[in-house]
Amino acid sequence: MRRVSVFLVAAVAALYPLPASAHGSPPSEDASASCPPPDVFQDYDTERFSVFVTLPTIGCPARENRAFSLSAWVSRVDEKKGEGHGRVVGCGPFRSSDDMDPDEVRTYSCEVEVSLVHPAVEAADYEVEVTYPGADRNTETITFDSFCVSNEAGTSCSDEHPAR
Repeated sequence: MRRVSVFLVAAVAALYPLPASAHGSPPSEDASASCPPPDVFQDYDTERFSVFVTLPTIGCPARENRAFSLSAWVSRVDEKKGEGHGRVVGCGPFRSSDDMDPDEVRTYSCEVEVSLVHPAVEAADYEVEVTYPGADRNTETITFDSFCVSNEAGTSCSDEHPAR
């Protein structure tokens, strides 16, 4: 089931139109420093597991003056079943920092939010995947794994370090 869903998210992202400038020359060595990965905030309560993603665009040549997609996927597996939910958003085009007045302070970002409802009492593994354009304009994916417990005593998650 997860492969079909990931394929579906990838297919939707592939259909999102990209301007010809998206296939230009490779970025400079400084581009990766100016193209940070997204900020990912996870929230777990007795009703849902939610993910909020913010991808900075200003100062990142791979994300300025072009349209691109940002996606988030949450999957949940317990002892009985597995399920998942994802979302793809279209972003941009955002103005380039080169096109702005030096005294003009602007920040641009693209955001996506996705939630997965769960039973009030559970012990389940969650995986979050976030896919976005990296500094070299190639798609990058970061993954976070968590084991979460929800019961009458409250909620808790033990997170592992992100894997690329």
